[in-house]
Amino acid sequence: MKELNYEQDLQINEHALEREFITQSSKYMEYAEAAADADYDRKKAKENLEVVRAEVANGIREDAADAGEKITEKAIETTIPMKTEYKEAHEEFLKADHDYLIMGAAVRAFEMKKGSLENLVKLLLGGYFSAPREEPVETAAGKPRTISDSSSDKQKAALKKKRKKKTGTKKVD
Repeated sequence: MKELNYEQDLQINEHALEREFITQSSKYMEYAEAAADADYDRKKAKENLEVVRAEVANGIREDAADAGEKITEKAIETTIPMKTEYKEAHEEFLKADHDYLIMGAAVRAFEMKKGSLENLVKLLLGGYFSAPREEPVETAAGKPRTISDSSSDKQKAALKKKRKKKTGTKKVD
């Protein structure tokens, strides 16, 4: 399996949306498989932790019996986390659990990436990226005015002029 880099794979190149859409499902599947593998590893680590816990508990009981000492279950439960074998198995489980959580988050992030791609396409189709943007300029009335405002004003004036020609009225606003 190839090395996965979710930080890189989640980046969106807004200048190549078609490429992003083409690769989205295959990348999603790679991460979904990795999440399933991480879940399997986590379950195996948990199972191993339980086996180690039982073996350590039996060892503590045997050591106490060999020494002729009586030991309580509470004392056994308190001693288990101090044993090296248990610490190692517990650390292995924690790492597997962490990997599982990260892969699950990556899969959810790819679901979000799909939505982001869809929204970028909607913006593109709506002309969001088509006109250069300028800083708003204040009008005499103190209201911000942008390029789209002046274009809109020109269109409105042209429409009024056409309506006046059609109706023959010369109403002044």
